[in-house]
Amino acid sequence: MNSNTIYEFENGINFRLFIGFNDKETKTQLISTAQATELIENIAFKYFPRFSLTLSRGGYKNKSGNTFRENGAILDVISTNIETITNVADELEVALNQNSILIIAECVYYKFYSQLDTQGKIK
Repeated sequence: MNSNTIYEFENGINFRLFIGFNDKETKTQLISTAQATELIENIAFKYFPRFSLTLSRGGYKNKSGNTFRENGAILDVISTNIETITNVADELEVALNQNSILIIAECVYYKFYSQLDTQGKIK
């Protein structure tokens, strides 16, 4: 076992991008959730061989105290770097006309698990 593994798990960073669907100008959702999801998936596939996308619901208050609720998504990616993640966030911010994209980096142990061996037989 090397210093980057624990019980056959790799040590890495899980990047989470929290992406809202409300337009920053109108404070409303201008495209459907399905369209926003497809847009995020298309951008993610340009950069990553695998990712997870979860639909979410959130809210925020502006400086005047007005509250806004919005649909959104959380994009999870392991095995990448901060430069790539910020490139993705830049594209998403422009494509969805956002003020910002929240990025969280979590240190994790991970493993792409399969019960099948390299010949496709159950271990």
